Amino acid sequence: QINDIRQIPMVIPTKQQQSQFKSIFESAIAIKQQQFSSTVSAEIAEEKLSEIQKLLDDLVAELYGI
Repeated sequence: QINDIRQIPMVIPTKQQQSQFKSIFESAIAIKQQQFSSTVSAEIAEEKLSEIQKLLDDLVAELYGI
């Protein structure tokens, strides 16, 4: 139903939050590029990406106030 989508909370991040998310995303992309070019091992890449995922989870929770 089209009305169901209206029940999903939509939060518009501030410019500062957008910048923070963009920086984190770019870090994750850089890690994957290093992994694909064999500059960094898969294990180290996964460790770093897990840290980034935890940070993103915390930031999204803060953004939505949960």
